[in-house]
Amino acid sequence: MTVLSMNDTLKNLEISYSRFNAQRTLSSSSESRFYLDHIGGLTLLIDEARSYDNRLLGVCESNIDAVPAALQKFSSLGLRPRIDLEPEALTTKTAKTLNQHGYFPTTSLVFLAMNNTHQDPFCPSPKTDFPSDVRVEIVPHARVDTFLDLLKKLVGLTCDEELWLKRKHLYCTQQFVCFVAYVDGEPCACATLFVEGALGVLANAVTLDSYRGRGCQRALLEARIEHAHSRGIQCTMSDVLPNTTSQRNCQRVGFMPINTRSLWEYVA
Repeated sequence: MTVLSMNDTLKNLEISYSRFNAQRTLSSSSESRFYLDHIGGLTLLIDEARSYDNRLLGVCESNIDAVPAALQKFSSLGLRPRIDLEPEALTTKTAKTLNQHGYFPTTSLVFLAMNNTHQDPFCPSPKTDFPSDVRVEIVPHARVDTFLDLLKKLVGLTCDEELWLKRKHLYCTQQFVCFVAYVDGEPCACATLFVEGALGVLANAVTLDSYRGRGCQRALLEARIEHAHSRGIQCTMSDVLPNTTSQRNCQRVGFMPINTRSLWEYVA
C-alpha cells in the first residue's frame, strides 16, 4: 500500500468517524447536524450542532483561491473551522493566504497506521506484550451504563439520564468497541476502537492520574490491536501529538507514521 493510498484511506475513514462522533456526542443534546460540502477541490466537514469539530481538508496551493469561499460557508453558519494542512501543501503562498484570513498553525498531529494482515511491509506486524498487573476487558453492551460511570470518573463527564438514554445504543457495540483497564480490580483507564468495514480507528485513551505510568495505555493499545486482528480488520489507524509517549507506544507495537499534518486555527 502506497503512502498516497494510505492518505486517501485515512481521509475517508476520518470522515466516517467524524460523522459517527457527531451522532454519539454527550456534550450536546442536539441531534447530529453533520454533513459534507465541497468547494473548489476542498472538503468541508460541517457540524452545525458542535462548533469544535468543524474542519477544512484538502487545502493546497493549487486550490488556495477557493479558501475564502469555503471559510465564508463556515462563517455563514457562525463557525470557524480547523484547517488541516498536509506537509506538501505548506508553501509560502498557502501560508500567506491562511495568515491573511487570520489562520496560524497551533499544533500538529501525527497519523499512524498498522496493517493487520501482516502482508504489507509499509506497516509491520503487531507486537504485543501486556503488562502483567493490568487486566483489560471489552465492555459488553449489556453493561454499557458502567462505561458511562467510568467516563464520569475519568474525565469528569456530565451527562443527564435523558441524553444517555438517547445515545447509549451507540456505545459498547461491534462498531464502537469500548475497552477498560483494571489494576488490582479497580477500573482506571479506558480506550475505544471504531470499526468501519475492514478499517479501525484507535481513540479516546484516558487514564486516571493516580494510575499513570502503570502500563494501562500500553495494555489498552495492545488489546485493541489483538481484537482488531481477531475480527479480520485489515488496517488500524490513530493520531497522536508528535514526540509524545503516545507516539512512542504506538510505534513500539508496530504502528508506522504515514502523515504529519499542521493544524491551523483562527487567531483573533
